[in-house]
Amino acid sequence: MKRSSYDDNVKRVYEHYLTKTKNDAFNISSYQAGKNIVMQGDEIDHFFFVVSGKLKIFRTFENGKTLLIRIFEEFTILGDLEYFLKIEANCSVETQSVVKLIKIPFDYIDKEYRNDNKFLYNILVQTSSKILLTQEQTSINLMHSLDTRFSSYILSLAEGNSKTVIIPSLIDISNHLGTSYRHLTRTIKKLINQGAIMKTKNEVTLLNKELLLKISQGNVYESQIDYKVEG
Repeated sequence: MKRSSYDDNVKRVYEHYLTKTKNDAFNISSYQAGKNIVMQGDEIDHFFFVVSGKLKIFRTFENGKTLLIRIFEEFTILGDLEYFLKIEANCSVETQSVVKLIKIPFDYIDKEYRNDNKFLYNILVQTSSKILLTQEQTSINLMHSLDTRFSSYILSLAEGNSKTVIIPSLIDISNHLGTSYRHLTRTIKKLINQGAIMKTKNEVTLLNKELLLKISQGNVYESQIDYKVEG
């Protein structure tokens, strides 16, 4: 599925969700790469309509380990579960590139859209698609090899046509991918021997992107669902 442009996504926000709101009523917020938009456990009081950029969503457990939930590089909405269920953020959200989004206060939604059927329907469609993607992610962690998951992970971190990827520590990556440090190092060595990548201390160079795409099965962390919203 072709990704929508920034302008298309801004248009989508006001045509399908904030239909009673002027297009310039809320400013576009911009976050540089490596910034936390939401931390697990935060009290959230805004919807976040993400109109461009790449996000990493992950959970942290009581033992300190983290698990990668999803990498988004398409239009998405954050804060929906927290709004309707009145809960704290159940995941952390970190930018992987420059991210632009529209922040809408919950109080404003309560006042203008709480009983708006079109808004509620389209939020439900978006939320349902994310639930399906999360279920798919669980299957990925259970059924796909670490070769596939790690290849997908580094492809997701790559910016545009750049062949160099800055990576976190291997301990962090192994936690994200739900594997052991030893298994991860064996997988990296295998990919190096295959000529797919080259690794230095905190960088991975993509030597053969076509091979990585084949191993990653098209990047399992960035598959999308083509859903339809109400016009």
